[in-house]
Amino acid sequence: MLEFTVSFEPWSHLATFAVGLCSGYALDWLRVRRSDRKQFALETFRPMLVEFNKALCEIENGQRAYSLDLSSWNQLKLNGQVDRIHPKLRSKLEDIYGSLAPSFDQAWQRMNAGGVTSILQNWESTYGATRETYREREPYPEWLNFLTSDTFRPSLINAKEGDRLRVSNLFISPQQLAGIEGGVNAFLRDRWAEAKTIPEIQHFKETRSALVKSIASAIPELKKVAK
Repeated sequence: MLEFTVSFEPWSHLATFAVGLCSGYALDWLRVRRSDRKQFALETFRPMLVEFNKALCEIENGQRAYSLDLSSWNQLKLNGQVDRIHPKLRSKLEDIYGSLAPSFDQAWQRMNAGGVTSILQNWESTYGATRETYREREPYPEWLNFLTSDTFRPSLINAKEGDRLRVSNLFISPQQLAGIEGGVNAFLRDRWAEAKTIPEIQHFKETRSALVKSIASAIPELKKVAK
């Protein structure tokens, strides 16, 4: 009887070669993908971190959040790159760029033009403020920050007993302030309490709080993906 022996050795070498080839392609693909993710983080998340930290400083100083680049976020949405962001983080960023930041900016403008300006002009009229010569290096009171502060902070105004008080463009004289029961500090406390009744100021404080809270919540997550 004839016996036939079939060797699978060539096929074994071919299979090994194929596995090695596929593994090589897979490693190359992973390297490219990893490099792409790193580049995306470099171009997207790191600038956001810078924006958010600057914006918090701007808001704390009573300014508009100029650093928040809404156009860049909209561009990410237009080119579909926003889908590369994890859903949880993407939702937070959408709230910030798409809703909270625009609302804050509108509230800041209304508060600055209507709320604070109106209340200062009313004080000038009520307390007989007069136009006086400005003193060199005389600081302008931080009325905006004072009136929108969540706590009573008279140090922002730096008003002293026996000195005049600048309101907007006019000054309340020391004599007029001396006639107010409780003095300068009582005057400032009453004005701070009065600001709580101004709708534009209250709305601004609410939108500011929501934006700051969301930015602070997003920063730790951005740090993780921005590496």
